[in-house]
Amino acid sequence: MELSQKLYKYCPKEWKKASKGTDQFGPPMIIHFRVQYYVENGRLISDRTARYYYYCHLREQVLQSQSTAREEAYFLLAACALQADLGNFKRNKHHGKYFEPEAYFPPWVIKKRGKDYILKHIPNIHCDQFAVNVSEAHLMYIKEASRLEDVAVHYYRLYKVSGHTRKDYGGEKDMGGHTVYLTKDANTQHRNCAHSDVTGQG
Repeated sequence: MELSQKLYKYCPKEWKKASKGTDQFGPPMIIHFRVQYYVENGRLISDRTARYYYYCHLREQVLQSQSTAREEAYFLLAACALQADLGNFKRNKHHGKYFEPEAYFPPWVIKKRGKDYILKHIPNIHCDQFAVNVSEAHLMYIKEASRLEDVAVHYYRLYKVSGHTRKDYGGEKDMGGHTVYLTKDANTQHRNCAHSDVTGQG
């Protein structure tokens, strides 16, 4: 979607109809906006609203993350998110199941450690974030989330055309360049290339 184009250019032809001199619109069209460029330093996003939505996007990405070698990072991220959501940890208020682990951890962490383990250990890490305001908690989350290898990336479906045969491959695009994963006969190859060396076709 080109930002310079008017929104109706992307709507179905039947979406907008004229009737009796007034515009009558068809069924609602839902547009999901995604991050175009990833940054590690959230301060580069000067608009607070845009930064908040960027933070929310990363939270969704973290819940799908599979960086098993960085398990401790998910606990710090959860603590930052809890600080942003609930403020300073208060023992007389934040005890027991004061949050839903599914909203802060990927399923594999919950399955591996269990909800009881998470609810037991997170309070201390949440407490360590004392006096961190919402804006600072968002910035910390953005920074730490960007360090996970599979969070600040875009995934694409790539095709290798050989003659009349089209083969499917998986690919991802991160902050510094492209890492393309080529899968064939159970063998995975890694190819690194710069953004300028990759062309795509919608």
